Amino acid sequence: LARQGRNEEAIQVARDGLGVAAFSPELRYALGSGLVIRGDSVEGIAQLQLARALKPTWAEPRVLLGAALAKQGRLDEAIAEYEKAIRLAPNFADIITRLGIAYREKGKYDEAINQFSLAKEVNSHYIPARVHLGLTYYSRGFYGLAEEEWQEALKIDPNNAAVRTYLNFVKPQQS
Repeated sequence: LARQGRNEEAIQVARDGLGVAAFSPELRYALGSGLVIRGDSVEGIAQLQLARALKPTWAEPRVLLGAALAKQGRLDEAIAEYEKAIRLAPNFADIITRLGIAYREKGKYDEAINQFSLAKEVNSHYIPARVHLGLTYYSRGFYGLAEEEWQEALKIDPNNAAVRTYLNFVKPQQS
């Protein structure tokens, strides 16, 4: 339901389901994700933590929990969740990229670059890894490297407007 834009209905269905299956990690995850999307991060985080506790080998609650924590500026906790999720799903470029973003936001640029590079190794066509690697290079003054990443991203998706915008930013820096 949430994927269909019916988030409030999805939250209610999950709450109703918990009356019958209080120990369902899937329902806790559904409720937690709906609450986080709605902006109720405190209860959403609590539900995601329950989903994680009920099914510790499931990476998805950790990923969304990491995102919710990062949004609150709780980067150390977000990094810990992403690292645990990567141990559970090591070939998932999205999680690796999210970890890189958290490292960059914390000012750990070398770690961020390593994560984005790893995400590219896992999936060479995963554009967000290239975009964020480019942004990290750009923020460090490595304009040529940033341009290379964005050019590669554009080869994968020639219609990507965001990448074209980033390329426009790097051109004046190289003049």
